[in-house]
Amino acid sequence: MGLTTPNLISLSIWKCENLRSLPNHMDCLVSLQELSVNHCYSLVSFSKGGLPPNLIEFEIRYCENITESMSDWGLHTLIFLKRLVIECTSPCTNMVSFPDDEGQLLPTSLTTLYILTLKGLKSISKGLKCLMSLEILMISDCPKLCFFPKEGLPGTLGSLHIEFCPLLKKQCSRKNGRYWPMIALIPDVFIQGVRIQ
Repeated sequence: MGLTTPNLISLSIWKCENLRSLPNHMDCLVSLQELSVNHCYSLVSFSKGGLPPNLIEFEIRYCENITESMSDWGLHTLIFLKRLVIECTSPCTNMVSFPDDEGQLLPTSLTTLYILTLKGLKSISKGLKCLMSLEILMISDCPKLCFFPKEGLPGTLGSLHIEFCPLLKKQCSRKNGRYWPMIALIPDVFIQGVRIQ
């Protein structure tokens, strides 16, 4: 049995500790624009049929037991998606690089991307360059992250925020950082909340 509310515009699923899967036929929610899934610690999979096709904003936070790989999330099919927030408190050892080298996991429509608390993340992959509409990139609390793609960041990027990423912070130093020439082209760069560019 799926959801029978085709006119629903916004849905927040919060602290459903026994929820193991999102409801079936969520792809029938063609009016849904905003979906937020938070603190659903038992969630192991998304719904059959995929996510609502016309999402503009999607947040998934603290859903540590998702067993599907990111390639199974179907985010690349969400051609209207503008804002994506991914946050995890577990080590997330299966997410060492983000998003992917081929640039096929995320839709090119994204304008805002938040990568938060991915403790095992070590590199931002060259697939980010494929996000040709990206304007805002926020990276926070990724202590092992130390690599940006050598291909560079999207030329559309107008605002870059880096917080609590000590290895990456060093690489982005104005003085000797290897990535300073790359991020110096971005109009607004904030590190630990301080605007440096």
